[in-house]
Amino acid sequence: MNRPTDQQLLRDYASRRSDAAFAELVRRHIDLVYSAARRMVCDAHLAQDVTQGAFVALAHNARRLAGHPVLSGWLHRTAQNLAANAVRSEVRRRAREQEAAAMNQLLAAETDASWEVIAPHLDAALGELNETERDAVLLRYFERKSARDMAEILGTTEDTAQKRVSRAVERLRELFSRRNVTIGAGGLVALISANAVQSAPTGLAATISSAVKLTAATLGMTMLHKILITGITAAAVGTAIYVGHLRNQLQKLEQQQSVLGQQVQQSSLERDDATNQLAALRQENTQAQADEMELLKLRGEVGRFRSPQNVLPQTPPSNTNRPPRSDEVSVLVGTKFALFPAEDVQALGLDWTTDMEGNRVGLLNDQQFKTITEAMQGAADIKVVTTPRVVTINGEHATMSVTRAYPLFSQDGTNEIPLVNYTNIGTVLNVRPDYSTNTSTFNLDYGAKLNVLSGDPAQPDIQTIEGTNQMDLAPGQTVVMEMKIPAGAWLPDETNSPAGERSILFFVTPQVVNLRGFQKAP
Repeated sequence: MNRPTDQQLLRDYASRRSDAAFAELVRRHIDLVYSAARRMVCDAHLAQDVTQGAFVALAHNARRLAGHPVLSGWLHRTAQNLAANAVRSEVRRRAREQEAAAMNQLLAAETDASWEVIAPHLDAALGELNETERDAVLLRYFERKSARDMAEILGTTEDTAQKRVSRAVERLRELFSRRNVTIGAGGLVALISANAVQSAPTGLAATISSAVKLTAATLGMTMLHKILITGITAAAVGTAIYVGHLRNQLQKLEQQQSVLGQQVQQSSLERDDATNQLAALRQENTQAQADEMELLKLRGEVGRFRSPQNVLPQTPPSNTNRPPRSDEVSVLVGTKFALFPAEDVQALGLDWTTDMEGNRVGLLNDQQFKTITEAMQGAADIKVVTTPRVVTINGEHATMSVTRAYPLFSQDGTNEIPLVNYTNIGTVLNVRPDYSTNTSTFNLDYGAKLNVLSGDPAQPDIQTIEGTNQMDLAPGQTVVMEMKIPAGAWLPDETNSPAGERSILFFVTPQVVNLRGFQKAP
């Protein structure tokens, strides 16, 4: 039975968060990453931190790396960056000292280079190789792949794969020569094969898997956490490396380890306390929003009983293009249409309600809307389709649309020339704001229509999703309407049918304005 490839395991983890798939990836590559980290930071405990950071980064980038042919190359580069970024100045100083010491040893012994001379420069030299050369060396001498296995992974012939290895080894010899380390190709290959990959400490794989599980569990909280987690992880690894070098210089490794253990325990207690406080604040915020909505509804009912003149008259719709009278209220309707993956919609954490068509509706205050807007700008998997704004008279309809005339070909059976019918594909939003001057609230009627393509790309079908709703809003609040896109459907500007469940979200924010300069009304 053939074992799954690294790419298959990555896809399994990215799509189903399979702990077993990720554990297998850790088992395959942990020795390589740990050995490289050990050489770069020169400390067993710090090497474990760097190794853990590399695999946490792998978990974050699993979906993007599913098509990467040589995972070991990416892991080696990531481990190198984690170590170098945190201790750049210290590494440079130590590298110069190690280089001088190695040169003195070579001059004194007048023998071929040993592993102790090669090891301090190996990872820096690998980093100077191009990606093709580095992948060839890692596959052949670090993962011990045969020429046939290499050819299959790299998508080439065995002869070509072997030539790449030969060129890469010669390039390594040149890089070592620049560092005053002279060694033959055979000796270099023998030293790398025998010493480059060492067994990682027992239990490190289990520790990494547990850390990745904890990180994966936090990914679903909000989109902002996706950015924060990566920064926190890199900062933690960098701090550990710096502290580790100080421990080496002061030769008090045992005392410092005890102190660090206490600090980690204290940090865990503080983190748990902060998490509990955040949960309590969220619960209070949710209750406050519910109380605010109930108050708005009661105010609206009182306003209707006290002021019957606020009820819309049963008259034909007026012409929205006519100039407004001086006594009419003007409303600026700001909107945002955005495509969201299903997991990001869930991460918003809104208190959704469902309308008759099955579409979900939520309500945001001003701060929540600003936070979500900022997070959308840093999320690569979210696409803002458009952000139209329109000024309308209070009680009048306003329509905003983003559509494209798409040609659909058909055959009538009597003519060989196909018939072409153009149909608008895209989104249309219709809004009617009704602002009450007595309660200073909006009663917002809105409806959305979404036309998408599905089926055979050569002769696609059209699917239509519609939804309508009504919501009472206080000034500064934003209503959100979600319409789920059918599986396999797409829009004309997309090159292929995107994978995974998606939704289009309509954000609508009404605001009373003065027509001159669109300034907010007092």
